[in-house]
Amino acid sequence: MSAHQTKDLVKRELKRRKAPRHGLSIVWVILWSPVLWILTGLLIVSLWRFPKDFFNGLAASSFAFAFALGSVLFVCFPCRPLYVFGHELTHWFAAVLTGHKADFPRLGLQKGSVNVTQPTLFIALAPYFLPFFLILSAIAIAITRLFWHNAPSLFWNLAFAWLGLCYSYHIVLTILALAHGQSDLQFRGPVLSYSVIVFGNFLVLYLSLVLVSQNWRAGWNIPWQLTKTLINKCVNYSGLSV
Repeated sequence: MSAHQTKDLVKRELKRRKAPRHGLSIVWVILWSPVLWILTGLLIVSLWRFPKDFFNGLAASSFAFAFALGSVLFVCFPCRPLYVFGHELTHWFAAVLTGHKADFPRLGLQKGSVNVTQPTLFIALAPYFLPFFLILSAIAIAITRLFWHNAPSLFWNLAFAWLGLCYSYHIVLTILALAHGQSDLQFRGPVLSYSVIVFGNFLVLYLSLVLVSQNWRAGWNIPWQLTKTLINKCVNYSGLSV
């Protein structure tokens, strides 16, 4: 086989791996998109009902102020090399954690890439709902709180301000990236991809809230009680309609 034929085979194989599987995409959209939006609604209500005791006062204000500031700042100064670094590393970590073979990311100032053998939907969309810097920061703060129970209020105010900046960076850069079009969304189609991205972002936000506050009981009970209430209402409605 000539070198030219070998090159063509490699190109076709790479194209086959990256091509969306349209038949499965339609089935996945029909089955999963409504479920994901229902779960997203449950997460939004859970966030609203989560105990605010730990977040009253300057800590919550610091987060909100930093988030608002970052939402304006990062639109003007997106720091794209930093985003590329986190984006490609998230692809790579998602592949490694799910047992897929992946080459270490190739990083540039404006774009990067990572080769993954047989990528999945989770690997393709991970950077859009797993905020790399927010997750690292939330883990660090949770560990600090575990060993430093009497940390001064100034520390928590600054910590929540930093989390607000990290979260605004993720949201702003994700929106900018999606606005310019991303080939990752074609893996299972844009409808299912956006459903996964929205659900994933609210799930990570909720888990980060639980992790930082360490209110594990409320973090589990609130969505569980909402789920049982929703199921009971659906059963009652079905019973009435028979």
